[in-house]
Amino acid sequence: KIMKLKFTSIFALLFAATIVFGQTQKPVTVGILKFQSHFIMLGKDTTSLLTAELSADPRFSFVDRGQLQQVLDEEALDASGIISPDSAAKIGQLTGAKVLVGGRVLKDKNNNVTILASIIGTENGRMFS
Repeated sequence: KIMKLKFTSIFALLFAATIVFGQTQKPVTVGILKFQSHFIMLGKDTTSLLTAELSADPRFSFVDRGQLQQVLDEEALDASGIISPDSAAKIGQLTGAKVLVGGRVLKDKNNNVTILASIIGTENGRMFS
């Protein structure tokens, strides 16, 4: 239930970002970056679950994860997990993504999970968190 609530929040934030970017008539191309976590599977699972959740919405189309990873590897942008406005613009140019979604997943000693998502517009570097 908590994971569902957090994904709903990310979805709402992403939808708000698409309105700000003026992309409401046609699907917005989204690149979903790997979510970082000290628990490797938790980060991978979050990335996969978010992709599955958002892919059901016709307002979004997605950059192929293999293509996105190739660009990140070639440009050495994935190592830190930090995407700057300049690197977001470069990723957008190379992949066609208008919006990038990434972030961190934290888990405390009581197994509570917190998702810190960042949504970045590749055309203007504007960030929503």
